[in-house]
Amino acid sequence: MKRRLFLTFFLMTLAVFLVGMVVTSIVLYRVSFKEKQQEFRTAANYLADLIEENGKDVLPGQSFDAKQSGHFRVTLLSADGDVLYDSLQDGDTSVNHKDREEFREAVETGEGEATRFSEHQNESTYYYAKRLQDGSVLRLSSAAATIERMIVSMLVPAVGLLTVVFILSFVIANRASDDLLKPINQLDVSCPLERDTYPELAPLVQKINAQNRELYGKMTEIEEEHEKQDRMRRDFTANVSHELKTPLTSISGYAEIIRDGIAQEEDVRRFAGKIYDEANRLVILVGDILRLSRIEDREIEAVYEDIDLTELCRATAEMLSAPASKRNVTITVEGGQEQIHGVEQIISEIVYNLIDNAIKYNVEGGSVTVRTAQEDGRVILSVRDTGIGIPKADLPRIFERFYRVDKSHSKEVGGTGLGLSIVKHGASYHGASVDVKSEVGKGTTVTVSFPEKQ
Repeated sequence: MKRRLFLTFFLMTLAVFLVGMVVTSIVLYRVSFKEKQQEFRTAANYLADLIEENGKDVLPGQSFDAKQSGHFRVTLLSADGDVLYDSLQDGDTSVNHKDREEFREAVETGEGEATRFSEHQNESTYYYAKRLQDGSVLRLSSAAATIERMIVSMLVPAVGLLTVVFILSFVIANRASDDLLKPINQLDVSCPLERDTYPELAPLVQKINAQNRELYGKMTEIEEEHEKQDRMRRDFTANVSHELKTPLTSISGYAEIIRDGIAQEEDVRRFAGKIYDEANRLVILVGDILRLSRIEDREIEAVYEDIDLTELCRATAEMLSAPASKRNVTITVEGGQEQIHGVEQIISEIVYNLIDNAIKYNVEGGSVTVRTAQEDGRVILSVRDTGIGIPKADLPRIFERFYRVDKSHSKEVGGTGLGLSIVKHGASYHGASVDVKSEVGKGTTVTVSFPEKQ
């Protein structure tokens, strides 16, 4: 940035200097030209008066010879443009000048002037002509300064001046950039308001401070989320250990009794049934844990396809008809052919767990209503039961792993406490939302809202 500031400042200074030199040259040229015009008029009037009084014979005796004075070239022209006298002794007197601009103007108006390139003198020449009383024309000429020549003549001092300007620009740009960057370099980005800066930096300081607040807020949220995840991980480990330990202890106890021959012959079959039930419980538990883990870690192959949600609900209800019949629970599926785009394995897990829970936590002779519909551009899946309901205080925690509202009832129906966790993570996988409404003794409604397009 310092280099850019220096370069910008130097180029600006150089540009200003060059423009100033050109403008100065133009002004000096105009002033010089006006002075030359006035000088020529004065000399021409003086010489004209001499010729009028003494005749043209006075010309050789005057000091207007260009070679001697290095100043004016004097030419006397007849009314027809012929050369009567030329102070440049080796000049061409045979050339007629009646077509010259200054000659024509002098004949017509009494005086005339022109600037043109003279091949004879190989340079631009300024001409001033004055008509005399006898009709002849007195003409004075001299090399004319041009802007180009004036600029060239100024180059030598300009180079010296430019060197001074360069040195001054370097010093000033270096000092200015240091002064400009010093408050920025000293700015403490972690606490930008603690140092005083010039007003121009105030918007930057305020922006950094606002971003710091936002960043600190995000970091706090991340830390809180990390602590929450860590706590959930510890709880999960403790819950898994407890859930695995209970059936394993039971299996180990029954097996030990049978091994040691303590069990009566008529009890062996019953103990084996207990072992089978507890082992089956372990299989279901491990299966739920693995499914939840795969959904969370997105290890399931994400093959998205169009799914007829209503037909999937009917197939799942048919699959769960046996446990529903045991509890005398009626399952009803309502809705048209509602299509969603998703991973069928995960959607099946969501539907299965919702209907399974509605059966398990229902009352004897209750009902489960599964409905699919479209609302506000989203596909809705709702599962309503007439079961025991969920207390309002427990609603915020029902999606936690292994959380059970009624542990005794869960043990009776064989729940693992992971069903709603699988529903929540499966819905999140598809960008869907889950809403639960429940009233104790009247039942529960779980609604999953899927985006129409994934």
